[in-house]
Amino acid sequence: MTVDVGGWPGVPGGPTLRLGDRDGGVTALRARLAAEGYGAGSGDLALFDAELEAALRAFQDLHGLEVDGVLGPATRAALNVTAAERLAQIDANLERWRWMPHAPPGYRLEVDTGAQEAVLYSGGTPVQRMR
Repeated sequence: MTVDVGGWPGVPGGPTLRLGDRDGGVTALRARLAAEGYGAGSGDLALFDAELEAALRAFQDLHGLEVDGVLGPATRAALNVTAAERLAQIDANLERWRWMPHAPPGYRLEVDTGAQEAVLYSGGTPVQRMR
């Protein structure tokens, strides 16, 4: 789905969901992940199964979230970022990237304020990470 056709569906508020849960919110979660291409299909759409957990873990990993396979508040918030908001983030990051040196120095500290994480590089290799 693209921004032009309305983006993707949101995930309504509700309880924390994890493997084995059965809830109406599971169907919305499955539809949201499928809209972005994560394999989240199942025979029982209301059951939080292993396939849905794997798709959610992949989403969490790609978005810098704690990879626990659980639909908690932080993951729900990331899933509910609209396609227009995500596009604006991508545009801003591309503009930032355009102004960065093409070959970063080997010894540097990179701070990701969104993920609240800092990474220290030495010789171009990450040597320490901290939140």
